[in-house]
Amino acid sequence: MMVKFAYFPGCVAKGSARELEDAMRAVVGKLGIELVDMPGASCCGAGVMKQANHKLQQSACT
Repeated sequence: MMVKFAYFPGCVAKGSARELEDAMRAVVGKLGIELVDMPGASCCGAGVMKQANHKLQQSACT
C-alpha cells in the first residue's frame, strides 16, 4: 500500500539541486511513499530571507 504525502520541493530542489530531488523521489518510491506535488505552491522565500534577517531565517528553518 502506497502512503501519500503532500510535497513542496521549493525552488532550490527544483532548480539548483535537481539531483537531490531526483534521488529523493527514487528512494521514497522504493519505501512505498508517493509524493504529491502541491499545486499552486511557490517559493518559500528561504533564499532571500537570510539576506534580509538572519535571525528570522534561523528560526524559520529550524
